[in-house]
Amino acid sequence: MIPALLTATLLLAPPLSTIEDSPGSAQSPADQQPDKTLTVRVISALGEEGDAEVRQIVSERVESRAAELGITITDSPRLLLVRVGWSAKGQTTYEVQLSLATDASPPHRIETFDCSCSAPELLDKLDGRLGVLLPPIFEPKEEAAEPEPAPEPPPPVIQPPVPEPTGPHTSRHNAGIAAVATGSGLFAGGGMMLAFALGVDSATTSDRARTGTVIAAGAVAGVGLVTAVVGAVVWRQEKGKRDGRVSRIAPLQVRF
Repeated sequence: MIPALLTATLLLAPPLSTIEDSPGSAQSPADQQPDKTLTVRVISALGEEGDAEVRQIVSERVESRAAELGITITDSPRLLLVRVGWSAKGQTTYEVQLSLATDASPPHRIETFDCSCSAPELLDKLDGRLGVLLPPIFEPKEEAAEPEPAPEPPPPVIQPPVPEPTGPHTSRHNAGIAAVATGSGLFAGGGMMLAFALGVDSATTSDRARTGTVIAAGAVAGVGLVTAVVGAVVWRQEKGKRDGRVSRIAPLQVRF
């Protein structure tokens, strides 16, 4: 319980700042910033008949300390809630809760402290905490830096097409093609001779002449087949060699 002496002590207790600060240290009204305003609401939860006087004394003390900090107590979008009550340790220890609210945010606790002390000591401690907690409220908040745009991806690298083999062919290459063409012609001619020999009437041609024609046709067709096969092999070998040379040169052509 708070005796009547506690209320009288609160009324007579001088502000701590009047003892520690010099008379000329208070800021003039011209130095106060227009936006440094604050609304204060004090709640006494001591459960005594003198709660109203406690609210008045604490309100005046907060207003006095705010003025020393260049803060004007008036209707403001910022609201400071001061709750004075008993600590869970018992009715010998005060507990003070400080909360802040704005038009854009609900109340949130910024400080809670206990004090197993007298009423004047409690007010002195409240002065000290207000001197630490109130100035940062009015400091301009740094705007978050906008993130730098992500770098653009590099353009895709387009590889030039590998050029097709160009230039004159070798003599072996040309000879292979000629051999294929000649052998194919001989093979076709020999086949026609063989068909003609087999189709001749035996009554008008002797068997000996007919057999000779068949043998000659078979020989021509065989020579033609061998010539075509050899020409194809030579042509394929030369083509493979030429393609190999181009594949080795191609990387340099692509690079430059």
